[in-house]
Amino acid sequence: MQEDWRSEEQKEIDLQIENQGLEEQITLKGGLMGTEEDIDPHVHNQFLKNIIAFEEADELPQMPMRSLFPSDYEFPPGSSMSDEEVSRKLEEIEELLSRHNVAFGFANKLPDRVLYDYLVEECIPHETVTQATQAGFTWTLDGCNGSCEDCFQKEYCPTAEEILNDNEDPVIPPADDSDGDDHEPIIPF
Repeated sequence: MQEDWRSEEQKEIDLQIENQGLEEQITLKGGLMGTEEDIDPHVHNQFLKNIIAFEEADELPQMPMRSLFPSDYEFPPGSSMSDEEVSRKLEEIEELLSRHNVAFGFANKLPDRVLYDYLVEECIPHETVTQATQAGFTWTLDGCNGSCEDCFQKEYCPTAEEILNDNEDPVIPPADDSDGDDHEPIIPF
């Protein structure tokens, strides 16, 4: 490794120039950059590099999620296992995926058996992940495709409950004509 003979002042100037270049790169791709005077330039530099790496992650080669498991790894049908076996198998799957920076972000109340069946039947055989995940980045599996009505975990997801309840038609209370007034009922919003 070559020794860096630049002065500390020159290193700081070079870092500022690099940060400006990184900010320009982000701006050219449609990003918005605010300015913060008090941030350490080294921290800012790493932050900018992380933003660029995150934004470029989709451009990296994809690989089947199944390839993250050993070739002889078995996924027995959920119906052939007890609840305890399903829970242990899920822990094993989660541990194997975490070694590749893949984490679970499913609904907290989702039963293990429902999650296992989703992973084994839908996710692992069909999903892809970015091939070159960088240190510090995590690929989160949450099973959410944005369509709460069709979601396998909607019964357990507070977000789905909130969204689906917001989409319900307002209830129009029956008119109370006991006072003889024939006004239209008020529709709650």
